[in-house]
Amino acid sequence: MTFQYIAQHLLLSLVPWLIGSTLGCVIGYGIALLIKKFFIGFPGRRGLKVFTPWRTIIMVSLLLVYSPLIVVWVGLGSTATLLIVGFFVFLLALPIDTGILIEKWYPTSIVVCKAAAARTLAIFSIIITVTAGTYSIGGLGPIMIEQLDMLEYSSVFLTLLIVAAITLMVDMLLGIPHILLVRSKEKESLIRPMYQ
Repeated sequence: MTFQYIAQHLLLSLVPWLIGSTLGCVIGYGIALLIKKFFIGFPGRRGLKVFTPWRTIIMVSLLLVYSPLIVVWVGLGSTATLLIVGFFVFLLALPIDTGILIEKWYPTSIVVCKAAAARTLAIFSIIITVTAGTYSIGGLGPIMIEQLDMLEYSSVFLTLLIVAAITLMVDMLLGIPHILLVRSKEKESLIRPMYQ
C-alpha cells in the first residue's frame, strides 16, 4: 500500500463527508424549524409525527444510493465514489440533525425513544436484506442484481418500488403501537407532578 492510495481514500471519504454532512445539517435544521412551527400551531398533534414516513424515505433513498444506479449514470471512477459517499452521509445527517433538534425542543421519554429506534432498525433490516441478498440467495436482492446484470433498469425500478411499498407498510404498521405508546406516555406526564 502506498501513501497515494491512503491519501486518495481520505480524499474520497472526507470531501463528501464534509459536503454531505453540511448539507444534511443545514436542511435538517430547516426541516426541524418547519416541524417546530407546525407543532406550535397544532400542539395536540405532536404525536402524529410518528406517522411521517421519514424512515421509509431515508432508507429507500439509501438503497438507491447503494445500488449500482449511480455508477450506471456517471460511470466508474472517483465521481461515482464521491457521489455515493456524499449522498449516504447527507441521507444519514439529515434525520440525525432533525431528530436532535426536535428531541431538544420536545423531549420524549426513554421508552418512546427506544421504540422509535427499534422501529428504525426494523425498517433498516428490510433495506439491508436487499443489499445482503446480493451475497446470498433469497429475498429481492438477488433479483435486483440479476435485473442489473441484464440491464433491465425498468425492472430494477419496479423492484425498488416493491421494496419501498413493503418498507412503508411495515413502517406504518409499526407506527400503530408506537403512537399508542406516545399517547400513554403523554397521559402519564400530565398526571405525574413536574418535579419529583
